Amino acid sequence: MGAVVVLVLLLNIPMSIRAVSALVNPLAVDPSGTRFLGRYARWEIRTFTGRVAGANTYTTTTTRTVYTENQYTATGYDRSVYTSSNVHNSLLLVDATGQQHSFTVTDFGVEAWGDQIVSGCWAVKGKKSILFAVLNHSTRRQFTKRWHCIDKIAVPRIGFATFWAIVSAMTIIGIIPALAWAVTLRMQLRRFINHGINPLWTSTGAAAAALHV
Repeated sequence: MGAVVVLVLLLNIPMSIRAVSALVNPLAVDPSGTRFLGRYARWEIRTFTGRVAGANTYTTTTTRTVYTENQYTATGYDRSVYTSSNVHNSLLLVDATGQQHSFTVTDFGVEAWGDQIVSGCWAVKGKKSILFAVLNHSTRRQFTKRWHCIDKIAVPRIGFATFWAIVSAMTIIGIIPALAWAVTLRMQLRRFINHGINPLWTSTGAAAAALHV
């Protein structure tokens, strides 16, 4: 019995480390707006600021059908249909030199219209490129997406981390570090959106000001 307890504790060490790391390592943009701070400094930040020359919003719907065995029905199975929708925003930006750049974001809730000045912000590391924020300089509103965007920056090997959290939570002892990691990660991402992203407004401000002339 003692050996089992030790094994469970060992399995939960990674989750405990991740929980502490999310708490003590804030995700934030450095003052220059060109990369992230601290342990996330390997992520470079690239931006493009331009006037909106084209904006399009559209919705896609996905339908998934699941069949489950049920011997008490005439067909021998139950049929369940699940429908989900995603909202996509496509923007075409033109900067002060006439260069164009277009991109599409999904479920960001972006509000940007023709002639407004907008910045797209990407986190880049090696071959990875993640569009994590859209700044509307005309309305002073920012649009971000925590899950599947910012969390990919904050959590190295996020697929492995999620799998390990599930394994950890399968034991009574492991539920605590798994929940602690989930809570501290949420706090870290919220703190980044509320404060850590602020230097991007300054770093893209000059390019935005040039378009106001």
